Amino acid sequence: MEFSDYIIYADESGDASRHSVDSDYPLFVLAFCLIKKSDYVGKLVPSVQQLKLEYFGHDDVILHESEIRRNQTPFAFLRDPKINQRFMHDLVRIIRTVPFEVIAAIVDKRGGIPNRAVDPYEAALESCLRRTLRMLEHHGQKQRVSHLIIEARGKKENAELLAMIGRFFSSTAASGNPNEIEVRLANKRVNSIGLQLADLVARPIGVSHLRPRQSNRASETIREKIRGDERALPSVERIEVLPWTAKDLGR
Repeated sequence: MEFSDYIIYADESGDASRHSVDSDYPLFVLAFCLIKKSDYVGKLVPSVQQLKLEYFGHDDVILHESEIRRNQTPFAFLRDPKINQRFMHDLVRIIRTVPFEVIAAIVDKRGGIPNRAVDPYEAALESCLRRTLRMLEHHGQKQRVSHLIIEARGKKENAELLAMIGRFFSSTAASGNPNEIEVRLANKRVNSIGLQLADLVARPIGVSHLRPRQSNRASETIREKIRGDERALPSVERIEVLPWTAKDLGR
């Protein structure tokens, strides 16, 4: 099989445990960023590299949403309101102008822990994979290999993730869907621009779900990516809110 014209980057936000609920952020969000390779190398990468060179003088820095939001090192300079405003404007402009599509899943834990809770990560992963396959087919990538890049974690967590993906493709193969996504686990230290993009997208999706009336530039821009071109592919929901009970998921 030949390679796809697209590449996918994934990141998460919130607690993936089926046994606990974070009262401050009672969600688990998984976000896939689907981007055409020509846009990745021609628009996203140079734009982010320019941003890093302008604000840091080098590109050996990783854009991490939680550190940016809290103004933590190496983003302590964002404590200056004027610089913060300019930096956020430039960052949001990149997200707005670079073409990419978002597929996301949210497991909402606000109802408390059910007796038969599903694994939030696996439920969200299955949802995102299912809709991403349909999106790739829409873009004419069927029978091509698309790479899904996910941040590597610990040895045990990596093995569990690969097992989840294996179960998904084993079930879809029975219904005639070939395995057209190859998963790569990448260490954060590789400084992948695509992984940083997914990291910047995931939490604002969750915040918008928790507080839909609260508006900010980043959330509004990401909503545009979630909506996508609904006329081109109205049958694919860009964001799916999942139940947290095994019964509701048919398990």
